[in-house]
Amino acid sequence: MRYGIFHPGNLLAVTRFSLVVILLITIIAIGILLRSLKLLKANLRLYLRTMTCKLILFILGIKLHVTGVLDSTDGTLYVINHRTLIDPIIALSLIPKGNVVSKAEVKNYPVINVGAALSGVIYIERTDKLSRENAKNAIQKALENNVSIIIFPEGTTSSTPKISEYKKGAFEGAVNAGSKMQAIALEFMHPERDFWTEHNLFIQFCKTFSQYRVYAKLHFFPAEKSANALNLCNNAQVQTQKQLDIFQKSWKNYKPLVPV
Repeated sequence: MRYGIFHPGNLLAVTRFSLVVILLITIIAIGILLRSLKLLKANLRLYLRTMTCKLILFILGIKLHVTGVLDSTDGTLYVINHRTLIDPIIALSLIPKGNVVSKAEVKNYPVINVGAALSGVIYIERTDKLSRENAKNAIQKALENNVSIIIFPEGTTSSTPKISEYKKGAFEGAVNAGSKMQAIALEFMHPERDFWTEHNLFIQFCKTFSQYRVYAKLHFFPAEKSANALNLCNNAQVQTQKQLDIFQKSWKNYKPLVPV
């Protein structure tokens, strides 16, 4: 930690962490009870998930500035650049019917993995070609069944002004399913503290959420269709980077660090 644990900033971060854990335990208990009573219908599950994500953002002091319009068509592929491990929570708070695709390592992250399990996440082994192929097929099948999917096509978080190359697998699934793709640009306003560059997740959590407010900007681009997955992938990356360049004009004297 930057300061001792009893520094006011770190106390705030620890308090927030504790509240998030308590919230997740409570929601899990409610979910188990509703399921046992056969009352946990799909719409209620999605509502609980959305409200839980919104409450987590409130607890963590995350303030979002959103522009553009969400295309809420069922079976849409939502594509977002990846900055932090909180990104899926931000996405799910804004896209009620979305289902997240994430790297397999998230299964080993305390607290975060619980939320991921509740959200019906699809995991991808980044070094396993078969797993990636299976994930692409799962995404295509979900889209064909009008289930909306949220992906972070960089495959990992990035802490540089330029985002990493988008992987086209999910875009192929969208093309094969005849689905829309909506690109979303996400940027944090204090990158030296907001970007996840620490290998110790708790230290990173304290570094980021010792701030009273964490400010982020999002922009929803118009949804589009294409018969060419590579073009769809490239378009998403190019327009996202252009919007990030605009967002980054608010940065002050930021020196990029090495990503996790």
